[in-house]
Amino acid sequence: MLPQRTSADIGKGARPFIMSASLPEPGDVARSSRACLPPLPRAKTDGAIHALKGIAIVGVIFHHVQNRRFSSEMNAAIEILPALFSWCVLLFFAISGWLHSLAEERNPKTIGMFLRNRTRRLLVPFAALVLLYAAMWQVVQAMGIGDMGARLSTSFWTKIVQSVPGCDYNPVAEQLYFLPILFIVGSVIHLSFRLLGLGGVWGCTLGGAFAGMILTPDSGNTGPSSGVILFGGFCYASGFLMHRYRNFSYRIAVVLAVALLFFLVLGIEGLPKVVPLLMIECMHQTGLSKITPVCLAGEASGTIYAYHTPFILAPLVILVAQRPETVQFAGVLAAGFFCVAICSFLFLLSGAADSDGSCCRTGGENFPDRRRRFSFPVATNGCERPGAAAPLPGN
Repeated sequence: MLPQRTSADIGKGARPFIMSASLPEPGDVARSSRACLPPLPRAKTDGAIHALKGIAIVGVIFHHVQNRRFSSEMNAAIEILPALFSWCVLLFFAISGWLHSLAEERNPKTIGMFLRNRTRRLLVPFAALVLLYAAMWQVVQAMGIGDMGARLSTSFWTKIVQSVPGCDYNPVAEQLYFLPILFIVGSVIHLSFRLLGLGGVWGCTLGGAFAGMILTPDSGNTGPSSGVILFGGFCYASGFLMHRYRNFSYRIAVVLAVALLFFLVLGIEGLPKVVPLLMIECMHQTGLSKITPVCLAGEASGTIYAYHTPFILAPLVILVAQRPETVQFAGVLAAGFFCVAICSFLFLLSGAADSDGSCCRTGGENFPDRRRRFSFPVATNGCERPGAAAPLPGN
């Protein structure tokens, strides 16, 4: 026989039986629900985005394989590589747009906050790397090693000035143009989104596409050119919109229609400008996120990009081309490799990865704020590390 509680007992502080026996304490609810919850899996987009960045950085390196140090016969045999991988830089723009939208969805930023963050993330590394490369080339020229560095000015400060994309562009590192262009494109998209909403991003998408097709139809897909700015802006804004409309069932039809339009207007040269959109659309179906080396390359893509030429490619080309007189130059480049690696670590590896859509920060796929909120282990998938915090999908 269960004990009966009277109103007098309740008045003395005793609780009715239904409260004391049938309902658990609030702490019990929290503990039981926490015990019953399955581990929170890492967002599917995280591995897929890393895989896309891995494909993009491998393609960028292949794009630079053709080199003047090879024989004419070897260059003729591999001349198709730059054409096959010309879309990879535009893929970085599209990925940045996707991550930008993700960051805005999770943690909206004012225009001032965004510009300050992007300056720290893109322009500061650009300035630091230009200074470092200029110093390295000064050493090469002072050593008089072959004709290496002959195309550059002998003045240290002239090297720096000519490395800023502009009329008299003669950079110390040809790949660094991407950082200021990404800063410009991302800032325009963010300003449009903050002032006009998604309509502003749509305007940037259409404006970049049609302006590129009309003004720079023969533009290449790499280098500091107006065509790269226009088509890069188109890919960036498209990546932003594809994330916003990620649940739109007819998105693949829209992407294919855009590809057809580019083909009809620009011919075969227009297809590389749409490949990044197709890659993002199919990133969950390719299974690339299960290939660990591809994901690792994607996580390190920003740092690899910072010194993939000349500090990675030049020594390789020297060895392949069998020019032993340039061994000293290879040694200087090896020293530069470590210097640039340290510089990249300081500016590109610290903090949360890709949280602002700049697509250059690497190695920090676990977002610190998410780690603080969830302390239990999470499921892993593909290249994702066990025990890592579960980030929202997506520097």
